[in-house]
Amino acid sequence: MIVIMADAMRLEASQQVAYNYLPLSDSTWEENYAYLLKKHKVSKFEFDETMEYYKTHAKEFSSLMEEVVVVLDEEDNKEFRR
Repeated sequence: MIVIMADAMRLEASQQVAYNYLPLSDSTWEENYAYLLKKHKVSKFEFDETMEYYKTHAKEFSSLMEEVVVVLDEEDNKEFRR
């Protein structure tokens, strides 16, 4: 889930920049997340079910997102050192 969420954060950030921070339509988000889930071979049902779990387990979600930040920071540091 860490890798999926890291990709989701990248996706959301890139979409906001690409659309100049304007609100995006639901269909745009659905299309982008469909691509993301297909890439990771996860069904929408599985993803939604997992996110529902995290809605009621805030500490676990926080721990997950801390790991996501670590992954993204490591990637940024690699790119910066080039």
